[in-house]
Amino acid sequence: MNPSIIWGTVLILVGLSLILKSIFHITIPLVRPLFGCMLIYLGLSIMMDPFNKSPDKASTIFGRSKTVAHERIKTYNAVFACNSIDLSQLDPQEPMHITINTVFGATRVALNPAMPTKMTVQALCSRAELPDETLVSFGRNTYRTDTSQEPRLFIHVNSVFASFEAITEEKAQTAR
Repeated sequence: MNPSIIWGTVLILVGLSLILKSIFHITIPLVRPLFGCMLIYLGLSIMMDPFNKSPDKASTIFGRSKTVAHERIKTYNAVFACNSIDLSQLDPQEPMHITINTVFGATRVALNPAMPTKMTVQALCSRAELPDETLVSFGRNTYRTDTSQEPRLFIHVNSVFASFEAITEEKAQTAR
């Protein structure tokens, strides 16, 4: 069901409730039932459509995945999941923006050290490790691969109660 239909219905019911209360002095309790219905709708929509309808997203929920980056995928999500993303093969000719979200999970990203990249990490109660071995647990930090060139790959990372690790191709070879 379309979310605009849900929200439109909620607003109409709240409006009708206010009119009935002010003109006819009829009180209809709507807050608790509507809140309950919204929670049920949210739960069902997560179960039936786990964020994967859009072709520009790659999501993992309650699982494990290895993803090789594609230029059409702009968002990577991991919720209660382990995600491994290989961005080392990307070679965008124009600036490319990617968002990586990790909530209660772990994400590992492989980067090409030759690709001019700017990565902004926002962490909350997390362990985010950048290729220069900077650790971020709370707050924001920015990492750049090469400051002499203008970045072509912009990565925005959100990590909440999660583990995030960004490694370069060189470190991946030595870790194996």
